[in-house]
Amino acid sequence: MNLQSVFCMNEACRDKWVVGKGNIVSHGQKRKRCKCKSCQQTFSYRRGTMFYGLRHSEDLVMWVVGLVACGCPVAAIVSVFELDERTVADWLKRAGLYAEAFHQQHIQPLDLEQVQVDEIRLKLQRQILWVAMAIAVGSRLWLGAVSNPSRNKRLARQIMTCVYNWAKQLPLVITFDGWSAYPKACRKVFREALLTGRRGGPKQVLWSHLTLLQLVKSPKGQPFALQRWLLLGSASMAHYLLNVTQGVGTTLNTAYIERLNATFRAHLACMARRTRCPARQIETINGRISLVGCLYNFCWLHHSLNGRTPAMAAGLTDHRWSLEDFLWSHLLPHWSSTV
Repeated sequence: MNLQSVFCMNEACRDKWVVGKGNIVSHGQKRKRCKCKSCQQTFSYRRGTMFYGLRHSEDLVMWVVGLVACGCPVAAIVSVFELDERTVADWLKRAGLYAEAFHQQHIQPLDLEQVQVDEIRLKLQRQILWVAMAIAVGSRLWLGAVSNPSRNKRLARQIMTCVYNWAKQLPLVITFDGWSAYPKACRKVFREALLTGRRGGPKQVLWSHLTLLQLVKSPKGQPFALQRWLLLGSASMAHYLLNVTQGVGTTLNTAYIERLNATFRAHLACMARRTRCPARQIETINGRISLVGCLYNFCWLHHSLNGRTPAMAAGLTDHRWSLEDFLWSHLLPHWSSTV
């Protein structure tokens, strides 16, 4: 047990939620329990992790979660490990909820510089699902994903709200394709209240340092061509941030978010273009996307980042996390209650 990462969750304890103070000691190795010397309460070491309440071995659960995140179909896992399909489904649901809470707890507002946004179309059983995702180009950090059965303005506004939540009010370039809902959503979301002291609601002012770039591809049936448009902001600022995040001499593109979409399709069997194991529920897709997104940010090394993870490049951590570190990370009470 790594007691340096464990904290007391007792609301009445004077050292609640404090990590590394030395107030947590072992209270039994067989059942893996801990004790807080400040309030004298005992609790399970699994509390706050995705293993809390499970009876199976932690190693088996980690193998199953890791295999699914690497593209292994659930049917193959059930056959090899001789597990019940409902048991594996419960573990993956837990892992998805845990990953969503982990992402909310460990990601913080950053200087994103350039963000690329795109959506992909998935085939579920008897329905279609659209998933929009965003990536910070400089650090390759996955910012989040939202899903909707329809490709409508609500989907565009939700993904832009996700970008807004993790962006500091610094010069920012947002790049997207030719879908007209994106620029409208940006103008709705990236606004701040201007307090004047007058009566009535405050005026909403668009970010002055926001730049919107659009890459429009030619329609099907026509010769391939690209049109690059500056919809909002300064051309010099856009050129500077593109050089900082992509390298000197590069042009406007959406290659990074498209490569991210391909990564998620490769690591989730239910997201493949032609698959024999499509998902049945939208919640299944959302949970597994969150799982792969967290592993992508904190566990997987990238050659383009000189052997670092996106979380390391963004300054969120100083080391690469293993799958065990990720699944054994203890969540704060207001996040662990959702798992």
